Amino acid sequence: MASLQSSLVRLLFKYAVNWNKPVEEVRTQLQKMDSKTKLPDSADYQKTEFYDVKGEWITPKELRSEKIILYIHGGGNCIGIVNTNRKYIAQIALEAGMKLFLPDFRLAPEFPFPAALNDCIKAYSYLLELGFQSNKIVIVADSSGCGLSLSMMNFFQEEGVPLPVSVHFFVRCLILPKQVNQ
Repeated sequence: MASLQSSLVRLLFKYAVNWNKPVEEVRTQLQKMDSKTKLPDSADYQKTEFYDVKGEWITPKELRSEKIILYIHGGGNCIGIVNTNRKYIAQIALEAGMKLFLPDFRLAPEFPFPAALNDCIKAYSYLLELGFQSNKIVIVADSSGCGLSLSMMNFFQEEGVPLPVSVHFFVRCLILPKQVNQ
C-alpha cells in the first residue's frame, strides 16, 4: 500500500501546472483552476477599473479595522496569479477584518517593465484619492509582488508620497533555516 506522503505527491503532480509552456497556455490553465475555486461567502467582491487599471475590492462582511490592505500579487510579473490566489487573498482580508484592494496590473511580456510598477503606483494613488490616509494603508505582497512593493516604496520616498503604515512580504526564499523544520 502506498504511503500517505507518496499519495499526496502523486496528487500534487496530477494537478500541478506545467510551467514549461508558453505564457498564454499557463495563464489559461491557471484560470481554469480558478473557475473551480469557491470564494468565501463571508466577503463581498466588486470588480472595478481606475486609470485603465482593473482591480477588485474584497470586503469582509464583518470589518474589524479602518485600515485597508493593498495586495500586490505574485506570478513573476508575467503569469498573473491574481486569479488563482483569490481565495487565499480573500482569506487574508477575512482574517484581518480589513477591506482589501487587489489590482490586476499589466503583465510582461505584453507590457514590459515598468508597466506593472506604474499600475501598482496608480493603485496606491487611487486609494489616497478615495480618501484613505497613508497611515491606514497596509501593503501586502507575495513573491514577485514583493519586488514591485519595494520599488513602490523607493518611488514614494523619492517623490515625497506619504508611505503606507506597513509593508508585509510572503516570500518562500526568505524562510529562515530554523523555520524549515517546524
